[in-house]
Amino acid sequence: MGKIPNGILGSVIGSMGNVTAYMLNGQNVTRVKARKINHFSIKQLANQQKMLVVNEFFRFMGDFLKVGFDIAARGTTKNYHNLATSYNKKNAVKGEYPHIEMDYPKVILSMGDLLEAQNPLTEVVPEGLRFSWDLPKSNSQVGQDQAMILAYATTSGQVQSILYGPKRIEGEAILPLSSKMQEEPLETYISFISADRQNVANSIYVRRIEPIK
Repeated sequence: MGKIPNGILGSVIGSMGNVTAYMLNGQNVTRVKARKINHFSIKQLANQQKMLVVNEFFRFMGDFLKVGFDIAARGTTKNYHNLATSYNKKNAVKGEYPHIEMDYPKVILSMGDLLEAQNPLTEVVPEGLRFSWDLPKSNSQVGQDQAMILAYATTSGQVQSILYGPKRIEGEAILPLSSKMQEEPLETYISFISADRQNVANSIYVRRIEPIK
């Protein structure tokens, strides 16, 4: 049974038929109850596999995604994980069912309108991976942004990242790697977050690193 606690023009809470209404992030939203389907079409199976592939890719990235998408999710009915999953499921997978996989260069791990990393590079150094980028043209507020860097191991799914790294004005950041991750191909990403934590840049795919050992 549905209730209208604020009168006929107010928000609806509860179930009416196959529709359920509830409050989410201060907004009154509704959803239709799912029907049990015994036989799925190829399109439905492909959609399910895309979701599984993206969720597996994100398995060890929770903290990074929260910082990267939380600001963009504010004021919407999505949380940071919903937003990250929705974008990458639509834009960063490739292949046809049942051979769907991540399209790593198209992945976005943070979303915002801060200045993106300019001409980022990644190279192997004794300490791990060295990320570098072009310096801002002037020592303005943007120079105080902090680097967000991440490496994803394509075989094991392990992730190494730094959320609040060196300032943009420093031009580089070092990402330590475990010995296991050094034995796998790595996909690398970089972004920036403002000093007041109120804005982020769209992340950028840097490049693939072949096994170091």
